[in-house]
Amino acid sequence: MATLANDDVVSNEGRDIFIVNAGFEDEALLNDAAWTYGAPGWVLSDVGGDYNPSPAQNTDEAYEGSNAGWLTSGAASNTLSETYSSNQNYVLSVAVAGRLDLADPQVGYIIR
Repeated sequence: MATLANDDVVSNEGRDIFIVNAGFEDEALLNDAAWTYGAPGWVLSDVGGDYNPSPAQNTDEAYEGSNAGWLTSGAASNTLSETYSSNQNYVLSVAVAGRLDLADPQVGYIIR
């Protein structure tokens, strides 16, 4: 299985896939709990952006580096530069978490 890294080319079975700002690390958010509206490389249909969670908000650091993406609603999408075939299998791995400091984090999501 390939490991996804920020702005990396991911290789799986000899096939490379480039994902812009895959780990939400393109913006340097140096302080815990810092956040932005918007995320380079991503199209957000509603409110969201880059986020550097504090230990009170998430027990672990972000999956890769310090940042994570956040959404209050809507969707985040990233358009890939390659056209893919319907007769092929592709694997996408993501890490999803809810904030620990909210009484009702309303964690609900669909990945398509």
